[in-house]
Amino acid sequence: MNKLNALLIAGLLFPAISFASDPKPPSEAEIQAAAIAVTKNYANAVACTEDEYGIWSFLTLQPWTDYYAREDAEFAVIWSGDVGCAGGSGTVGVNLAIVKVGAGNSYYVDARDSSPPAEFEFYSRSFESVVANTSDVIVLEAFEHGRDDANCCPSLRVRYTLKRDENRDWKLHQRQEI
Repeated sequence: MNKLNALLIAGLLFPAISFASDPKPPSEAEIQAAAIAVTKNYANAVACTEDEYGIWSFLTLQPWTDYYAREDAEFAVIWSGDVGCAGGSGTVGVNLAIVKVGAGNSYYVDARDSSPPAEFEFYSRSFESVVANTSDVIVLEAFEHGRDDANCCPSLRVRYTLKRDENRDWKLHQRQEI
């Protein structure tokens, strides 16, 4: 009888133990891959982009720490493309997509908070690196054209600090030559 009771107790406890832990959010690599994938779809809908030459830089603005609070998570992807497919020299620019997590753990670009149409006051045609970021500040380094630079070869290194305002636009807060 003791063996039967032990088996019965084990049978009752095992399902409770196996379902007791909460599910975990996806890994950073999984989130990054999904965020870049939906951003590429968004970018291709509003611009002409080239995967092999484009910029696809991932940032975590608000991490997804609790599986059940996915709607609080917010990510950004900096991308480059020719918005409106105007063509020609100098039409490619740097843009920002805000990526959120929806129902069923689907990822989507919040078009209202992304550029375009949201402002992203970064005026360089490309960028070198993301220096730092928080939920409402992004610091980027880029090269701008100096006085005698050819179109191909900007030489002036600049650090941009952008802050998100109350309208959720990313405004240039500071520009510093370094």
